[in-house]
Formats: sequence, C-alpha cells, structure tokens
Amino acid sequence: MHEQIEQLMPEKEIRHVEVAELEMSSKKIIEQIQDRIEREEYGIIIGDDASGRIPTLIIGGLIRKVMKIEGKLVPNITFVPGKIDILLNPIDEFREFINKFGYKDGKKVLIITDTVLSGESLRTIIKCLRKMSIEVDVATIGLEDGLYYDDTHHAGSVMGVDLFSGGYVNVNNVGLKHTPRIYDNKDMSGVYKLENKAQSSRRLKDRVFDSSEGDRVQALIGEARKDVEILVDKLFKWYQEKYGEQK
Repeated sequence: MHEQIEQLMPEKEIRHVEVAELEMSSKKIIEQIQDRIEREEYGIIIGDDASGRIPTLIIGGLIRKVMKIEGKLVPNITFVPGKIDILLNPIDEFREFINKFGYKDGKKVLIITDTVLSGESLRTIIKCLRKMSIEVDVATIGLEDGLYYDDTHHAGSVMGVDLFSGGYVNVNNVGLKHTPRIYDNKDMSGVYKLENKAQSSRRLKDRVFDSSEGDRVQALIGEARKDVEILVDKLFKWYQEKYGEQK
C-alpha cells in the first residue's frame, strides 16, 4: 500500500541545474562500479571539499542507501580538503583520520570528485593510501581532455588505480567542457577553499557576510541539500529497476 501511494505522488523537482545535471554522469559511474558496490568492496567514501562535496553526497548517498536496504556494509562518507599535503604528513595522521570516520580494515577506499584537472591532489592521497596498503578507486564526474595523465598515460586509471568517469560534457562551455557547473557555484557545498595550505577549506558560515548575503548563502545550501536528497531517491529507484532482477 505504501509503495502504491508513493508511485502516485508526483516526483519532486530539483531546483538547481548544477545538481540536476549530475544525474547522467552519476548513473554512468554507478554502472561501472555496481559489481563492486554489491560485493561490499568499499570501506569508506572520501570526497574532496568545496565543489566535490555535492557529487560525493549524491553517489555516496546512493551507495549507502543501497547497502542499507540490502543489509550490507554501509560505508561512511567523509571529506578531505583539496590541498592535503599538510594533512597527509605523516601517514599516521591520515590513518587516524579515516579510522575516526569508520574505515573498515581490508576494504577499498572510494574517492569521489567533481572533475580531474591536474590530478595533483589525487596523487597525494593515492600515494598515502598505498603506503597504508589500502586499495583505491577514483570516481569523477568530469575528466578534462589533455590536462591529466597518470604515470603511464593509460586512460582509465590514475597512478595505476581504477578511474571511473561520468563522461560529463557541457557543450556550452568554451574552456573546461568536462567540468560540471557545480565547480563554479561552490557556495552550494557549504565550504570554501583557502589559499593557506595548512587550512585549505572552511565552512561558509565561518566567512564574514552581511546579513542579506548570509541569508542568501544559507538558503542556497539548504536548497542544494534538498536537491541532493531528491536526486539520491531518484537514482535509487533507477538502481532498483535496473539491477533488482539480478539479485
């Protein structure tokens, strides 16, 4: 009865195009890692802060919902600032960091980002996890052509670990055609990046705003989080329809 009522209810609309346009790329990524999700390979999901936060909440949120419904291991989500050189030195600090957020020993780490440009922050975190003997997968909404290569120039991997791209393309973008619009609207994430490496991101609410600007940003953050919830629910229905019969 509950399912019948839910089917009759109109689907909620996503207000912001920056979130809505992530649907297709998120599906492509999920299709590539679906077998790994079902095998409970991921012990934690790590997103980069600022513009990578919303894609992480969408893809990570779907993974968590699927795992919870199926009674499987539900990986936690946490975020690491883009400039993480200070954080990752020494290795013990990063081990303590992921353990604090519930990393399950022996499992992989899934790193999610909005786009890969230079790949430098990915290289740092991958090197760190490798030293800890932890396997890594990387998922990115967009991948800029010609701007990033791994050590062997082998497409489909980053430093020898698997890279899953959502194949995002914005035909209206003159410059970065494979960078989603969420990159240009970082206020939605609720955090912002600093140039100081020792503290490379902070919450937006800690920034000095006048009252009207502060209200606008807080409203935007709230709307974006609701959009994420709507998209996760939409992706979950798609996932059940696509993969439900395989189980």
